[in-house]
Amino acid sequence: MSTPEGVIKFQLDHVNDDLLNIEVTEIDAWRFLFRQVGIIGQDDDRYDGYSFGNLSQRTSSGFLISGTQTGYIATTKLKHYAEVTDWNSKMNAIASRGLVKPSSESLTHAVIYEVQNDVTCVFHVHSPDIWKAAAQLKIPITDPDIPYGTPGMAVAVQRCVSDSELPGILSMGGHKDGVISYGRTASETGLLLIQCLVDAKRARSG
Repeated sequence: MSTPEGVIKFQLDHVNDDLLNIEVTEIDAWRFLFRQVGIIGQDDDRYDGYSFGNLSQRTSSGFLISGTQTGYIATTKLKHYAEVTDWNSKMNAIASRGLVKPSSESLTHAVIYEVQNDVTCVFHVHSPDIWKAAAQLKIPITDPDIPYGTPGMAVAVQRCVSDSELPGILSMGGHKDGVISYGRTASETGLLLIQCLVDAKRARSG
């Protein structure tokens, strides 16, 4: 039986503690927009009712990422995020802190920050339009046989990202509707996603 959407698969060492002095206003604004267009959120008719999509931003100690199963929340505060402070993609292990546990895609975010020093934001959304039009739009696609939230997916994403220009985008072949954008700022990361969504809708209707 396949693992349900949004279920944490990695080994997690999590410290339940308040996060302080990290600003989330900008990524929450992007998250609000993505919820409006339906590429982040929670829908009883999609993915067995599990939340989908997550956003992260680099911090001085690692990166901040939206908590697991928080897609239903309309406006996020710092308490809805976890800070990933250490990771080991080969051991499939994450260390984090915060009042919520980190997203199930944390390891994928981690390897992007690891191989691209200039990346400050990673946005993972679920867009059927972009995912289905990825080849047509010449978006890199990971191997469809590699499931989400695994060391294999982390390696596949790492290969896609390591030599790419910024901002960048990729489609997760083994993760239905999964699309990741990354960039030097939240604005360029988010704008790339929106432009690709427009291009995908145009391509699919053409």
